[in-house]
Amino acid sequence: MRGDIAWEHARLAINRSSCLISVVLMLAACTPKPPPYDSREILLPSSTIQSAPPGQAMPDSPPTQASFIDEFDRPDTTSGLGDGWDMRGMPQNGQPLLPAADGYIKDGHFTYAGKSDAIAVRQFRSPVTSIGAEGQFRRINPANTDTTMMLGTGGDNNLETNVVVFLANRSSWELRSRLVSGTLKTVASGTFAHMLELGHVYQFVLSCTGDRVGVTGPGLTISKPLPIPISTGAFGFWRESPNRIPAGEVFDFDKVWALEDGQPTMPTTASAAAPEH
Repeated sequence: MRGDIAWEHARLAINRSSCLISVVLMLAACTPKPPPYDSREILLPSSTIQSAPPGQAMPDSPPTQASFIDEFDRPDTTSGLGDGWDMRGMPQNGQPLLPAADGYIKDGHFTYAGKSDAIAVRQFRSPVTSIGAEGQFRRINPANTDTTMMLGTGGDNNLETNVVVFLANRSSWELRSRLVSGTLKTVASGTFAHMLELGHVYQFVLSCTGDRVGVTGPGLTISKPLPIPISTGAFGFWRESPNRIPAGEVFDFDKVWALEDGQPTMPTTASAAAPEH
């Protein structure tokens, strides 16, 4: 009798365990899956992502490096830019460049009267790998004629060989190279997304490795292979010329700089006097 009672208790315990397991399995099957991991990363819509104003770098972007900087922070001149600078005029079809009849320092800028080409040429200590300028277009009279500003490097002071040049007016731009043979090639050209404003400071940087050339400017980042590789030159130049005489607008170069191969560098944002050569 006692054995029968013990057996019955054991059977009931087994039945209760089976029922409990069944209930647990049913609850597990009916319970919804836990929600996915709640990420703390917030993705901003593209409309809220800020970009730099035209001609300006974002605050956290690295500064441009240079081994030569001239901010023209010295007394005004009536002609030329001072020691170390060679001022030249309009190219003469392979003939030596004539002395400039325009181009001077005024109120801390390299500028001109818009009457003739003004080319500021400088020989550097070693080949120039990049060259830059910061400045603004300014109206000087009501004439509906504009100015083209340029910056470039060359293999000689006549700017005839191993030349790369970037040129721009307020609406369009062009990137060119000139081979040893004197053949001029257009590497790239286009128009700015928005016409450059009068009185707004813009920055332009031209770089060349010998087989590739690039430029950055307001809303512009271009890198192109050269049709034929060239040797990097030790001459740099900054130029402005009237599309028709006299120009109604001029370009004021507030600051110019160059990066010479193998020379000590400094950020272009620093105020520095031009080093002696």
